[in-house]
Amino acid sequence: MKRIVLGAAAFLAATLSAPAFAAVSVDGVCADDLVLTAGSSLAGCSDRSDSDVLDTVRDPELNAALAKLGYDGPAVTYRGLPGTAFLGSLNGAHTLNLPNAFNGTVYLGVEYDDGKGNAGKSMRIYKIAASDLDKITLNRGAGQNAVVLATVPGRLPEAATWGMLLLGFGAVGFALRKAKALSDARFEEKIKRLAAGENA
Repeated sequence: MKRIVLGAAAFLAATLSAPAFAAVSVDGVCADDLVLTAGSSLAGCSDRSDSDVLDTVRDPELNAALAKLGYDGPAVTYRGLPGTAFLGSLNGAHTLNLPNAFNGTVYLGVEYDDGKGNAGKSMRIYKIAASDLDKITLNRGAGQNAVVLATVPGRLPEAATWGMLLLGFGAVGFALRKAKALSDARFEEKIKRLAAGENA
């Protein structure tokens, strides 16, 4: 019985493990830049660029920065992004209220302004492991502009994973029923011996 319980615990631990993107480490440079909705976490960021701002950056440079963060989807064309991707001018605000809750991986570009006009602007791209992400607070300078550059929805397990999960639950259920049947049979034998006056 102990083996069955340990086996079931090991199986559940393996199937309920954290999503793959949770293992990405964050360098110390941007770890404190953002405060995210509970359940979401910062998974990485690009180097802070002091020369380009979001609306003037060249698409190859933008895609190179996204690739360094692990994005492998279709190429991003800044001027081709849908209108809903642009979170608008923040006018120095420190809080981004997103139009809807995001789940999966979100690549967010933020343009910062230190009050020196275009010469003081800089940008950074963040990779966020999102879970119902609907609000972001900027800890590092006031935001000038922000845009959702790309999203990758959370992946569903493969069919083989589902098959193994069902097989595992079936095996655990079978083992528990068999153990209960053996226990019931032993208990009935013990009752019969006691009723016959034998020492159990």
